[in-house]
Amino acid sequence: MKILYIEDNPADIDLTLHRLKKTAPHIHVDIARSQTEALEKIKTAKVSDYDLVLTDMNLQDGDGIAILSHIRAHSIPVSVVLLTGQGDEESAVAALKAGADDYLVKKKGYLDSLPQLLEKALISYREIKSTQLHTLNVLYVEHNEADVDLALMHFKKHAAHIRMNTISSVAVLYEKLENGNYLSKYDVLMLDYRLPQENALEILKRIQFSEHQKIPVILITGKGDEEIAVKALKLGAFDYVTKIQGYLFKLPSVIENAYYSMRLTREHEALLESASRYRSLFEENHLAMLLTDPENGHIVDANSAASRFYGWSKEELKQKTIHEINTLPTEELNKEIDIVLDRKQDYFLFKHQRSDGSICDVEVYSGPIELEGRHLIYSMIYNITERLKIQKEKELLQKQLIQAQKMESFGQLAGGIAHDFNNILSSIIGFTELALGQVQNGSPIEDDLQEVYSAGKRAKDLVKQILAFARQSDEEIKPIQISLIIEEVFKLIKASTPANIQIQYDYDSEASIMGNGTQIHQVVMNLCTNAIHAMENKGGILKISLSDVINPSETSKLNLKSDCYLKLNISDTGMGIPAEIIDTIFEPYFTTKALGEGTGMGLAMVHGIIEGYGGKICVKSEIDKGSIFTIYLPITGECLPHLLFESERLEKGSEKILFIDDEISIAKMGEKMLSRLGYSVTTMTSSVEALDLFKKKAKEFDLIITDMTMPSMTGDILGKKILKIRPDIPIILCTGFSRIMSDKQADDIGIKAFVHKPIVQNDLARTVRQVLDEAKNSNK
Repeated sequence: MKILYIEDNPADIDLTLHRLKKTAPHIHVDIARSQTEALEKIKTAKVSDYDLVLTDMNLQDGDGIAILSHIRAHSIPVSVVLLTGQGDEESAVAALKAGADDYLVKKKGYLDSLPQLLEKALISYREIKSTQLHTLNVLYVEHNEADVDLALMHFKKHAAHIRMNTISSVAVLYEKLENGNYLSKYDVLMLDYRLPQENALEILKRIQFSEHQKIPVILITGKGDEEIAVKALKLGAFDYVTKIQGYLFKLPSVIENAYYSMRLTREHEALLESASRYRSLFEENHLAMLLTDPENGHIVDANSAASRFYGWSKEELKQKTIHEINTLPTEELNKEIDIVLDRKQDYFLFKHQRSDGSICDVEVYSGPIELEGRHLIYSMIYNITERLKIQKEKELLQKQLIQAQKMESFGQLAGGIAHDFNNILSSIIGFTELALGQVQNGSPIEDDLQEVYSAGKRAKDLVKQILAFARQSDEEIKPIQISLIIEEVFKLIKASTPANIQIQYDYDSEASIMGNGTQIHQVVMNLCTNAIHAMENKGGILKISLSDVINPSETSKLNLKSDCYLKLNISDTGMGIPAEIIDTIFEPYFTTKALGEGTGMGLAMVHGIIEGYGGKICVKSEIDKGSIFTIYLPITGECLPHLLFESERLEKGSEKILFIDDEISIAKMGEKMLSRLGYSVTTMTSSVEALDLFKKKAKEFDLIITDMTMPSMTGDILGKKILKIRPDIPIILCTGFSRIMSDKQADDIGIKAFVHKPIVQNDLARTVRQVLDEAKNSNK
C-alpha cells in the first residue's frame, strides 16, 4: 500500500513513520508537509501513485477538509482517512459526510490501531468502487418447500443473475433480524403471506419500522388475497405477486423493478445528501470559496470566508463578476477560464482586488463542477501576499549576501593590487624625489620630474580609492577642492568615452568642501558613467558644471542648513528616466541595466555620500531629452595642500640602519634616501638572511626598517625574532597594504612606527628621526 501522509508537525511525522516501519513495513509513505505541497503532489501524481491519503485535520496553511474536497471534486480514485485531535469528533463527522472513508482521533495509543484502520478503509473504498451489479441477492421467507424448490429451479434456468436464499421459519427470521446488518446483504425480500407462525402483515410492519425499512419487500399472496395485498402496499411493500399459474415467470421482472426503483430512490437521496454536504462544506470552509458561471463570469455564490477576505457581503459579491475582482485583462482571464474548463490546469497565481481597493496576491485552485444541472467553476482562494513578501525579503537578503561576497572578493583582489602597485610607486616616487633633489630649479628636467612626481601622487591616491571602494582603508574627511577631482575624472573617462558623445567641462568655483576625495571621485565617476550609458546608442552631450550658489532661496527650498553651497551639475541628453521609477532610483539594488551590467548600488552609494556630507542630490529628467543630476555640498573655508614636490629641510642623522625589503629597487631607493640624510645603511632583500646577519651583529645597528609582506618570513615575525635577541632596538614596519597588521597588533609586538608605501622622502626622514630620538630618550 502506498499512502500520501499530510502533516506539518515534525514530531508526529517521525512517530508515525517509526511505528509504520516497525508494525506495517508493507505500507510505503510519501510525506507532504503542507496543504499546498499536498495538492501539488495530488495534482501531478499519476492516478495509480497513491492508494490512500492520510491527512491531519488542522494544517498551518489549510485543513484536511479542503484536501478532501479537492480529491472528491476531481473524482480522484483514492481512499481518504483524517486524523483529528481529541474533542474534535464533530469535525470528523463532518469529514465523513464530506466523503472521508474513516477518521482516527489522536489520543494515547492511536498509532497502534493506525495500520489496521488504513487497511480497513482501503478495502471498504475498493469494495464500493468495484461494485457493479451483475447479480441480485434475494431472501425468500417461505415455509412451503415445494414452492421454494420451484422458484430455485426457475431462477437457475430463466434468471441466473438472481441468487436466492430461503428461510422457512418466522422464528428464524426474527432471530436473524436481531443482527442489525443481516438484511443489508440482500437486494430484495420476498415474503409469503400464508406463514403459519405469523401474519405476513405483522412481519412487514416489524421490518418497515426498523433499520431494515429501506429494503424493497415483495409479498407473495394466494388467489383471492387481493385485499391483503392492498394492505401490504399501504404498509410500504413495493409490489405483490399472486401464486397462480405462470407466476414464476413474472417474479424476475418484479424483483428487478423493485431493486432498480429502490436504487433510484437511494441515488436521489444521496444526491440530496451530497448537495447538502457540499453546501455545508462550501459554507463552513475557512478558505475563501467562489462559484462562478464560466459563460459570463458572474459570481453565482460565495461563502462567508470569501466575504471576510474581500470585504463585501455575500449578496454584494453575487452582484459582481470575477472580472471585477481579478486584475487580469478580460481577454486574458477568459483564456484562463477556458483552461480550467478543459481541465488543463487547476492552479493559478492572480492578483485580486478587495473592497478597500487594496490588491492581494492570491493562489487559486479551480475546477469545473456541475451543481443542479448547471456547469460552474469552483475556486478556492489563498491569500499569499505575506508569503510573497517574506519570499522577496529572503531574495533581497540573498542578493545582499551575494553582493557582500562580491565585495569581499573584490577587497581581496584590491589588497593584492595595492601591495604590488605601492611597491612600484615607491620606486617611482622615491627615485623621482631623489632626482628632484639634484636638478636645477626651473630647468626643463625639473619640470618633467615634477610631472612624474604629480602622476605618482595621483596613482597613490587612486590606490586609496580602490581600497576605500573595497572598504579596505579609512575614509579620511578633510578639505578637498572639487574642481581638481573633476579634472581627474575628466581625464579618466575621456579616453574611454565613445566618439559620438561630447564632454563639456565648465566650472566657475575653486571652493573646497569637507569630505573624502575617494568618495567624491566615486560620486562624479558614477554619475558620469551613467550619463554615458544613457547616450551610448544615439550619442549626445555630457556636461559637467561647477558653481557657487548665490541665491539663498534656492537652498532654502531644499531645507539645507548652511548658506554657502557648491553646486555640481552633471547632465546628459540621453534616453531619460521614466516618471514611474524616478522616485526609486536611489534605492539599494534598483537598476535598469541587464543582468551582469550593474549591481544597483551606484546611485544608492551616491545618495548616501552626499546626504552624509550634509548636502542634497536632486534629479530632473524627460524621456528622450535627458537627465540632470544636481548636487549641493556645503563649502568650507579651509584649503587643500599643494601636490607639487617642494624641497624642505630634512632631519638628518648618523645612526646605523638595517633596511630590509624583498624588492631590490625599493631596497636600493631606501639606501640612497637614508644615506643622503647621513645614516649608515645596510640593505637586505631576504628576511631570513637579515635575521642571520642581525644574530651575528646585533649591537651594530641602531634601527631596523623592514617590509611587511616578504617571502619565507613576514616583517611582523621578523620583528618578533629580532626583539627576542635585542628587546631595546626600535623597529619601523613598511607596508603597501596588509589586512593582517593593525596599529594595536604592531604595538603589542613592539613595532615603534609604520611607514606606508609608496615611501615619500619627507615622511621617511621624519619617522626615522622621531623613532631614533624616542629610543635614545627611553634609554637614558
